[in-house]
Amino acid sequence: MTRNTNWTKEQAREAVKNSPSKGQWGANSPGNAMHIKGARKAGKGKSFADWLGPEDRLQVAVIKYVKLQYPGCMVHHSPNEGRRTAFERFRVSQLALSPGFPDLVLVYNNTLITLELKVRSQPSAEQLIWNSFLNQAGIPSAICWGFEQSKEFIDLQFKK
Repeated sequence: MTRNTNWTKEQAREAVKNSPSKGQWGANSPGNAMHIKGARKAGKGKSFADWLGPEDRLQVAVIKYVKLQYPGCMVHHSPNEGRRTAFERFRVSQLALSPGFPDLVLVYNNTLITLELKVRSQPSAEQLIWNSFLNQAGIPSAICWGFEQSKEFIDLQFKK
């Protein structure tokens, strides 16, 4: 987890370049055969859930955990990922969609935290900058590889 570091853009890029390889994090996406409520057939015999990537599945697992463990927790995801048409890129740039903003914002019992979820990839320079900025502002923020790190960070923050 990256915490309480004042990153410049150059330092963030260097940290990404020098960060541990995929295998060193021990990050495994939670069960690929996970049943996702509301999944339906998307054509060619696949359900919509079959089209979710590893980080999507990790996010679904973390959200399910939060909703079960912390009833009433407010959860938000900013849809920063994905491909967009030229108009959609223009629109989100005008609406201040910010590259690198964390995957999840959680609010429980007057505590706000953010998480950037990772399965295999390394954080971008923008993600490191957002993480640093939020921590400096007093908002507990972490970059978590896998379900266990995510769960550990959430529990640490919400069980104070």
